[in-house]
Amino acid sequence: MSTEMSKQTILIVDDMAENIDVLKAILIDDYKVKFAINGEKAIENSLLGFPARPDSSGYHDAGNGRL
Repeated sequence: MSTEMSKQTILIVDDMAENIDVLKAILIDDYKVKFAINGEKAIENSLLGFPARPDSSGYHDAGNGRL
């Protein structure tokens, strides 16, 4: 199990609350878990909720599926 400071963040996107609950229960011990119920909310979460990475641009990250 990881300490809170060293946990990676996972963003779960699903419109079914049950799916989010299952994945959250599985992942919560090892990851910081964020969730969104649609793509628009996911983009808001990913752009506002993750720390900036000085080694790459948001455009580059989005192109690689890593927002």
